[in-house]
Amino acid sequence: YRPGPPVPIDAAHRSGLPHRGVWLFVLSKDTEVLLVKRSAAMATCPNKLSIVGEHHVGRETDAECARRALAEELPFFSGVVAQPSGLERKWFVHDYGDGRRDVSLISEWIVELPLSSRRATGLMRHGWASQHEARRLAFTPLSSAIHLLRTKPRAFCAEPTFPAWLVRSMLRICQHHATVRPACEYEFNMTSRRGRGRPPALG
Repeated sequence: YRPGPPVPIDAAHRSGLPHRGVWLFVLSKDTEVLLVKRSAAMATCPNKLSIVGEHHVGRETDAECARRALAEELPFFSGVVAQPSGLERKWFVHDYGDGRRDVSLISEWIVELPLSSRRATGLMRHGWASQHEARRLAFTPLSSAIHLLRTKPRAFCAEPTFPAWLVRSMLRICQHHATVRPACEYEFNMTSRRGRGRPPALG
């Protein structure tokens, strides 16, 4: 990493400097994943879908960044904890087309809520803050999220890099976590069969 004092994230993007970040896969008790619709006012990926993510501030560890992301982005879920996904860190490199280049070392985390997607959605609506950078937060069946990433990658941030990474990460999470795998068994099997079969309904 670059020696010296920490560099603001916008300056890091404009200079293409390596930095760190976390992605959070927030899962409800009924194994739906939280997708974020970014605000139209955002400089990066306006009106695009994403998951909860955060860049490191200063010398934060991955765990500290994940905790801060939860506190800042999802304050309505008090007491929940982000757990390491078990996936190796990965370099995410993407040119945004406006002179900014994201070169970030990503650590992925899983947040398993003790709530159904319906109950979690109710808490989000009750605790919504107007200044939040997301226009909308919504839980989506994990299999449907994977299918959407595959069939409509342009709906997501940093296409095609980010959607492709998310598909691989979600499938690996399905493969290695027994409590999650049944929710995306269809898409996991379709990967093995190279896409044959009827896709699941979105919604």
